[in-house]
Amino acid sequence: MLRSLWFCLLFGVWYLNVCEVSGLATLSIDLSSEFLKVAIVKPGVPMEIVLNKESRRKTPLTVAFKDGETLLGDPALVVAIKKPKRSFSYFLHLLAKDLKNPIVEKFQKDYPHYTLGEDNGRVYFRYDEDTIYFPEELVAIALNTSREIAEDYAEQKITDAVITVPSFFNQAERKAVIYAAELAGLRVLQLMSDNAAVALNYGVFRRKEFNATVQHVMFFDMGAGSTTASIVAYQTVKLKEEGVAEINPQLTIKGVGFDRTLGGKELDLKLQAHLAEVFTNQKKTSNSVYDSPRAMAKLLKEAKRVKQVLSANSDHTAQIEGLLDDEDFKAYVSRKEFVEMTKDFYDKIEGVIERALKSADMTLIEIDSVILVGGGTRVPKVQDALLKATKKKELAKNINADEAAALGAVYQAAHLSKGFKVKKFVVKDASLFPIRVDFDKISTEEDGSESKRKVMRTLFHQNNVMPQKKVMTFNKHKEDFQLNINYGDLNGMMTPDDVRYFGSQNVSVISLTGIADALEKHTEEDSKGIKAHFRMDESGILHLDSVEAVFERIENVTVNETEAEEQSTFAKLGDTISRFFSGSNTDEKTEDGATEEEKAPEDTLERGEGAEEGDAEGQEQEQGGGDPKDDGGDEGDLEEEKPTEDENEEKEDKVAEETDEETIDGDEEESEGGEDGDISEDTKDEKEGGEEEEQGEEDGGQDGEKEEEVAEEGEKGEEGDKEDGEEDVEEAEKEKEDVEEEEKEEEDGEEEEQGEEKVEEGEAEEQEKEKKDETDEKKDGEKVKKDKKKKKDEDKQDKDGKDKEETKKVKLTKPQIQTVKEAISVDIELLDCKTPSKEMKKTSKEKLKDLRRIQEAKRAKEQAVNNLESFIYETQEKLYEEEYLVCSLEEERDLIRANLSEASDWVYEVDADTNATVFKQKLRELKKQTKDLFFRVKEKKDRPELVSAMKTALNTSKVFLEMIKNITVEEDSPFSQVEVDLLEKVYNKSKDWFKSKMKEQKKLADHERPVLLTSDLQDKISDIDRELRYLVGKAKTAKPKKKPSKEKSSNKTDEAKKSNETKAGDEETIQTDLPVEDKAPTEGNETEPITEAGEAEDQGEQPTEGDAEEEPLQIGGGEEEAQLEEPVPMDTPPEEQETESSQEESEETTRETEPADATTEKETAHNSGDL
Repeated sequence: MLRSLWFCLLFGVWYLNVCEVSGLATLSIDLSSEFLKVAIVKPGVPMEIVLNKESRRKTPLTVAFKDGETLLGDPALVVAIKKPKRSFSYFLHLLAKDLKNPIVEKFQKDYPHYTLGEDNGRVYFRYDEDTIYFPEELVAIALNTSREIAEDYAEQKITDAVITVPSFFNQAERKAVIYAAELAGLRVLQLMSDNAAVALNYGVFRRKEFNATVQHVMFFDMGAGSTTASIVAYQTVKLKEEGVAEINPQLTIKGVGFDRTLGGKELDLKLQAHLAEVFTNQKKTSNSVYDSPRAMAKLLKEAKRVKQVLSANSDHTAQIEGLLDDEDFKAYVSRKEFVEMTKDFYDKIEGVIERALKSADMTLIEIDSVILVGGGTRVPKVQDALLKATKKKELAKNINADEAAALGAVYQAAHLSKGFKVKKFVVKDASLFPIRVDFDKISTEEDGSESKRKVMRTLFHQNNVMPQKKVMTFNKHKEDFQLNINYGDLNGMMTPDDVRYFGSQNVSVISLTGIADALEKHTEEDSKGIKAHFRMDESGILHLDSVEAVFERIENVTVNETEAEEQSTFAKLGDTISRFFSGSNTDEKTEDGATEEEKAPEDTLERGEGAEEGDAEGQEQEQGGGDPKDDGGDEGDLEEEKPTEDENEEKEDKVAEETDEETIDGDEEESEGGEDGDISEDTKDEKEGGEEEEQGEEDGGQDGEKEEEVAEEGEKGEEGDKEDGEEDVEEAEKEKEDVEEEEKEEEDGEEEEQGEEKVEEGEAEEQEKEKKDETDEKKDGEKVKKDKKKKKDEDKQDKDGKDKEETKKVKLTKPQIQTVKEAISVDIELLDCKTPSKEMKKTSKEKLKDLRRIQEAKRAKEQAVNNLESFIYETQEKLYEEEYLVCSLEEERDLIRANLSEASDWVYEVDADTNATVFKQKLRELKKQTKDLFFRVKEKKDRPELVSAMKTALNTSKVFLEMIKNITVEEDSPFSQVEVDLLEKVYNKSKDWFKSKMKEQKKLADHERPVLLTSDLQDKISDIDRELRYLVGKAKTAKPKKKPSKEKSSNKTDEAKKSNETKAGDEETIQTDLPVEDKAPTEGNETEPITEAGEAEDQGEQPTEGDAEEEPLQIGGGEEEAQLEEPVPMDTPPEEQETESSQEESEETTRETEPADATTEKETAHNSGDL
């Protein structure tokens, strides 16, 4: 029973592992305005771009619908030319936008043939009277198609993906992408900013080029819809993960500048408008080209082509056949003319660079290189404008401008996936937009009345590293209240147009209820306020994890007094030693390598008294040491963990990046210290899931190593004896005093040098006097220390007698602070983009499910039609081939041709809505009609080879059968008579069947059904082969039997009898077939019980007990027989000489017999090998 359970368990584990390995592949999808790229990583396949069905590395982000079929990419572009209203492009920037948003109005102006509407605050496309499509649904279609392409390439199901989005996407837009992925059935590992993905791809292949010195690189990315300039810092940092410190490269997004509408699409639209104007001026038709969506779509396609050509040529001719009313269009366009009409476009590039530098608080001199990304950077004028703006001599082009983001994202996907292990590369992405919390502050007036005023506190600053956690504390709120989550000031970081395109700057309203009930429930405890835990995840989306009321109460807890005292003593010992070596306890290291200030959540940064109301930035003030107390700051003050001294040397924004969690204190009342529970737990989670960053400077690193070593020594001291600890303290103090004395000497020496010119005569006397005084002081100090040590030893001896009494009084009751948490109800209302209702989600999922069902049915129908048509055409050609003509009659071929021709006509006349089942049934009917013909052709084609194989099998079995019959005559044959008879029976039966069938088959014509079938031949060959394999295998593994010689056995018996006759008295004869070790040696048989013993006598050696045990009475070949052939000594008795002579003859007979056996065995092996 247990064995069965173990087997089931092991099988289950194996099955799960196999299933897990088979589904390890993951992908990345680079979403951009005009194209999308898909990359994949799976076991055995490195990071690679997936080709679409057209074998292209990038797919146009255009979705079209044709006859119920969903198209993506190049097929959709074909529909866009013929039926522009049935295809949708450039919809990515419409996510989470309402109809009144300026970017939606601009989209409607650029593409007037679309009909837009709004539902629940979200814009949608009107497809027909009954069907609408939201941009989220179109993105879901693109994501689902991308996954299907990747699954076909990986040959397995894929559910996990990393999706890249523009870095300037706000909260609403990122949530919309997550919603689209949910509709597509994808699990998003991370929404990665495209600039971070590009930077990761650049850094992964240049790991060895980075060191502790920071390198700043600017990535200028101009795509079809927008432009982004990102400043990235590369350096190596020391990270501690699972207790092991490693040095790994790291990239940090320092600053970003962008323009939402500055993209290659703007150049296309300007050139399209120019071509339309030229065609209008030609006056070839009375109809306006602007009123024809199809004509405008043709002009846009031609404008894209001309723009690409002008990037490498100075002029080109645009021409379109049948543009409008069957009128052709042709126009000459030069690069100079194109640059002139798009002059204002290039002037905006410098503004993007300036905003990026301002965001990073850097200058152009600090930028090491500028790297081009995106298809828009291929325009020569764009590169000229960028060189002018950056004041660089050249621009770097050392990454793939189209695929860098997809490849960087797939590397991150492999890192986040559990099935892969990649080299560590730390990515510190940035949240571009500041997020602010607004709430009403309750204050008490002089007359005792309460008043409210609006308070604004910055929760996450601009370029805040993500992921990160923050905690807000509200101490004075006794009733339910609301938190308004808004964006901070955006005017300084983007253009006025981008501010208008941004959408709603109000993120959400959070209503907190149940506060009064929680306070009333815990009236006896001390209230520590309401704590709200915020989290910015790795995708840049803000979450409110929990809100709770925190209380503290004092409880009496039983503790061990002795252990507490010992722990306190040893802790002091470790602190003393650490302070001695480090000089201060500011950066004292704890066990896990973090500073105490980093470990303790109580040490925070708070706002001072001088803070003004409505300060959106929330100026911060350091509060160090001990228990933190609020010095009267306003509500919403930012509290974060105190940085170390090394971190203080960095910029102020570095503090926020290095902090696992920050606390925002919300009251003027005095805070009793940070609440340990949530902060410490959140910090622990962060460290377990991630890594702890340390300073990469050499000096700082060396100091940290010394401090860690000292901390370890202090820990060992805690485990040692108390007496040893006190001695260590004394020694440490002594060494410290020595150091101080040496420093004092140096200071005195400096003073002497300063007065060297004035007091040269008394210099020697003063130095001697000082040295004498110092020597006396040292002696006195040592004497005092010895006296103190002696006194401590005496006190310790006095206390030894009282140990038993102290141990009896171990347990004491002491007051301790206990933390109590009460959950607060939270209600969140989104303001920037309303969450789709359950009915809307269900409707969207059903809509996409119907589209997929139609798509699958269409694919099945196409496959069935393709199989039917292929069979018809192939069979019609085969009927004229020689082998088919031989195996059929003319009447049969005419009938098959008629059926095939009828089926071919039926395929083109059948209704369009015919499903795949009908085509599959028609194919089965045709295969049934041609089954006999195909069978005869196949038999005729395969029969000669199998007939030859059958003859070979019969000949082989015959030779082998004769050979084993000869071996069987001997007694040592490895084969039994039954086995030989069975092989002979199979051989005879197969031979007779084969002869008879061959005779019958020769009498038949090729167009008749054969009787000698290939399947029967295969069965007979298998029967013979099975028997031969069994016997050959047995012959290979069988060992020849070794039979003892009769003469040798009789000689040994006579020897034993003669040896026994020498014994005193009448004793029974000892059986010689027993081993020598079983006999008890006596005086009569010790010298020559066997021949080997006699030989030992001749050599002058007495046989030992071990020799007798190693040589029992056996007959064998090899070296032992050679030893038995030595001459018999002259003093050997005649009886023994005769015995040894007989034994030699027996051994010669044995040697003559053995080669024959060996030869037989070799022949058997040789024959077996031939078989």
